[in-house]
Amino acid sequence: MSFRRKGFTLTEIMIVVVLIGLLAAMAMPSFRFVRNKTYRFLINNDARQLAGAAQQYVTENREYVIVPITVDTATGVVSGPLAGYVTKITRATEVGEYDSSALGNSVAFTLRNIYVDEGVPLSFDSSGKPID
Repeated sequence: MSFRRKGFTLTEIMIVVVLIGLLAAMAMPSFRFVRNKTYRFLINNDARQLAGAAQQYVTENREYVIVPITVDTATGVVSGPLAGYVTKITRATEVGEYDSSALGNSVAFTLRNIYVDEGVPLSFDSSGKPID
């Protein structure tokens, strides 16, 4: 009576595990790049929304002021003076104050998100366009 062995040898299993590890190691930089690009797009959109809300606030109050932008980083919920104009932005985003007197290509406010460029603050002009 002969027995046939079924299954894989330890060597075959180890080769498969190593190949899966190599494929995962090659794919990780691509995933990071795509995640960074997606969050940068979201941050740019948030900047346009916040700039529009701050401009509307300044127009309605008829004064050039520094508008505090308060955001809960855990939920992205906006509170303070701009809560009536924009309700939510991307989570994990920290926002500085909006300087309504900033004209042209000068920095009006900054946004920082831990998922974009390792948390380096991004600067925006008064209309929400990025300043590089």
